[in-house]
Amino acid sequence: MIGLLNAMRSVRGFLIAASILAAAYAIASALGLRDQTAFLSGTYIGDARTSTLRGTLYLALYVGWTVVVPILIIASGVQVFTARMVRQSASTTNADTRASHQSG
Repeated sequence: MIGLLNAMRSVRGFLIAASILAAAYAIASALGLRDQTAFLSGTYIGDARTSTLRGTLYLALYVGWTVVVPILIIASGVQVFTARMVRQSASTTNADTRASHQSG
């Protein structure tokens, strides 16, 4: 379980999660679940319970698409950037240390 959580915190994990949310939203849109959000105004398409369930599912996927997916993509970019900066800093520090040992 901990291994899965660590994998989900990686750049690859963020991008996979963003892709899954994007695909789920695309499928929900293609199936026409957007129309089911009419339950918010008290208008039901077909059975009230089914319409409410489908509309709520679409709303959750919509929020995922508009809020969570961009956050995951930005977070993966920040992770890549910081990892590169740490690597560059470490290599510069190692080079400086070697140079000071050779001159001393």
